[in-house]
Amino acid sequence: MNRIFLIGLLVLVFGCEPNSSIQNTDEKALEHPFIHTAYFWLKEGVSEQEVEAFKADCEKLADIETVRAFYTGKPANTTREVIENTYDYAVVFHFKNLEDQEYYQKHPLHLEMIERHQHLWQRVMVTDIEH
Repeated sequence: MNRIFLIGLLVLVFGCEPNSSIQNTDEKALEHPFIHTAYFWLKEGVSEQEVEAFKADCEKLADIETVRAFYTGKPANTTREVIENTYDYAVVFHFKNLEDQEYYQKHPLHLEMIERHQHLWQRVMVTDIEH
């Protein structure tokens, strides 16, 4: 089961479009990042307007100063049995270390995004990877 999520995470990391507002793209800073990913399954009946507002607020999270790289996207159009692609949307963050990720967790932009949109989610799954 963990292998499925790891493969899915790799697809996300390498298959999502990078956000144009990536912070600190210095290659050395990203050499061994702490990677935080959140997968969202949205409730049925969520309007396109609600989805767009959710995505826009997710994009704002790239502005948090400890975010080194940021990617968002929907599941890739892959069909291999081991791929987890039942989620609706995912965000992937690269941080320098766990402490920077913990700073992000408490940041007002992150807390505001959760408060504004948590009613849209049926399920959220988070994975963290460190080197």
